[in-house]
Amino acid sequence: MKISIIFSILILVFSMNTSHAQIINIHSVGTLRSTYPDKGYTLDGDHMAGARAKLINPVNFSDTGIYKKNISIHNAYYTSGSLEAVTGTADIVIFFFGSFGGTSYDFTAFTEAEIDSLYTWSLRGGKLIIAEQGSSSVYPFQHLGKKWGYEIPFVFISKILPVEQAKNNRIFNGPFGVVESANTGGASQGYLSDLNKNVSVLATNSTGQPTLIIDCVTRDLICCDADVFTDLGGLSDSPEILNEQDRFWANTIAFMDSL
Repeated sequence: MKISIIFSILILVFSMNTSHAQIINIHSVGTLRSTYPDKGYTLDGDHMAGARAKLINPVNFSDTGIYKKNISIHNAYYTSGSLEAVTGTADIVIFFFGSFGGTSYDFTAFTEAEIDSLYTWSLRGGKLIIAEQGSSSVYPFQHLGKKWGYEIPFVFISKILPVEQAKNNRIFNGPFGVVESANTGGASQGYLSDLNKNVSVLATNSTGQPTLIIDCVTRDLICCDADVFTDLGGLSDSPEILNEQDRFWANTIAFMDSL
């Protein structure tokens, strides 16, 4: 009897320790892939310093935080061809793909094999957040649209306004609070067009054009502008959750983890 009780206690302790060890591994292409003057629109970039600080703040994400998981961030894939390795990486929970290219004189372009690898990883259950930017042929910020089936035409001002059926979605009503709208920003805003038929629209701008969607085949989240997650869109530089833009970012991570 005593042995049975001790064994049960050990199982309980082991289970508690295991649950406390849960980690969300987030990978992203590092900003060295696209340096001066177009840099900073990814998790180790200048414009996402506040976004990164919020993820590693234990008040927000930890065993005792608002969302009960820790976060580990890995920035890499700087060189041509390096993203091909993502297909064989099993421990990535979320991949954040920000904005690259544009006017950077030393941008290292993504190969078709790299994009194929990322798509294959997503089809196998990977959770991808795509946050490219609106652009024209003069400012080629978009690299994944052809494969995922979207374009981001430029508009001067755009918004993230949840459609009625998405207002209770965890992004807009999640662990970090309610989000009634979120801002895009900077000089390369846009909306999502030429969408494949297998998408679910979560948000639009004020004229009804899609600005946030889920690809129902890959289950990836695609946003119309990287700046919705940067200081240019209004995300605070603080590690704390201070405003609606901050809540949108933190809720987005919780939402993707829960898929």
